[in-house]
Amino acid sequence: QRGYKTPTEYVRALIDSDTRDIREQAYFWSEAWQAGERETDEDIAAERVEIFDTMDELLADLMDEDE
Repeated sequence: QRGYKTPTEYVRALIDSDTRDIREQAYFWSEAWQAGERETDEDIAAERVEIFDTMDELLADLMDEDE
């Protein structure tokens, strides 16, 4: 409770910080984002993914796609 004059002030600060976190992450729960999450899950389940052992391999693959 350091820095707070009363327990109530401390609890209010905790509630405010929790609701701020929820607002900042609201995009994740939007229908558009969740649709993307479902699509990703489907791609993983269907093995439409590539796995790279190193970051260099990943970057090389991405550079090949740009050409």
